[in-house]
Amino acid sequence: MSTILVTGPARSGKTSIAYGLLALLRAAGRSAAYCKPFSANPGNDADWLFASGELAEALGIAVGPQPAAITGELDAIASALSALSRDNDAVVVDFADSSLGSQLADASGARIVEVIPYAANRNWASAVDEVAVRWGSRPAAIVINSVPLYRRESVSSAAA
Repeated sequence: MSTILVTGPARSGKTSIAYGLLALLRAAGRSAAYCKPFSANPGNDADWLFASGELAEALGIAVGPQPAAITGELDAIASALSALSRDNDAVVVDFADSSLGSQLADASGARIVEVIPYAANRNWASAVDEVAVRWGSRPAAIVINSVPLYRRESVSSAAA
């Protein structure tokens, strides 16, 4: 079982990336599960509601329990991930930036997909270096999201 922690700041596109990974996993014939451990709106999280309804039906994925309020409780998350990992080839975790991310990655052995939203005049080499410092050897991918077409070449060469 592999755990993939998709993380990044709010509104960066991490949920869309997580959904895309789930679709790719299923297209490759692998069983997959979605988990969103925390939410600012725990009883009514739109991402989890979509994943547990339409997405689960369309892709045939498992979905973890409803997200909890943002707290420091990792035990419940670890238990949910363990249960999902027993029955699936991969678990994709939709996780907002927080200090708990590294603890969760360590506890679950997760690989990281860091989503960075595009910003004009950002030093992309430094942004990539920051990800490496934050996560060490855990990043599987860095996604620079929402790059305008006319900036793609300059961003990709600077980030590389």
